Amino acid sequence: MDAEELLQVFDVNVVAAHRVTAALIPSLKRGKEKKVIMVSSSLGSVAWADRYRWSPVYAYKITKAAMSMLTVQYAMEYKKEGFTFLALSPGWLKTDMGSDKADLDVATGAKAVKDLVDKADTSYNGKFYNILVSGWEHAEGINQYDGLEIAW
Repeated sequence: MDAEELLQVFDVNVVAAHRVTAALIPSLKRGKEKKVIMVSSSLGSVAWADRYRWSPVYAYKITKAAMSMLTVQYAMEYKKEGFTFLALSPGWLKTDMGSDKADLDVATGAKAVKDLVDKADTSYNGKFYNILVSGWEHAEGINQYDGLEIAW
């Protein structure tokens, strides 16, 4: 793994997420609904590392794991103010990054993300969730979209 690549991906996936979040906190404090969603990936789950051993995207995996800790730190810091900080995995989507080999089209993934965000309340604070896609709850292979909490 190239150290410069790791630094660049860390800057995009963790530092940029922190900068944007920190900049928006004052506005969110004045708002009624205080939800912050960190778009992560199941590839960042340390508990599931063996499941994705085949994928050599090391910097991506490492930085998504770091984003999880960023989410937890914000969740603890702002819990008393009624915030919900939630990390979620939007699934493997057919995008430029995901390719046409991915599981889900963008519209399906986006709807599942919106559904999860809409139902998330303070009980979701500091947690990491998978999207729910009907028919994918018990799919064969490495990816299931069951709407359940993902182990960090």
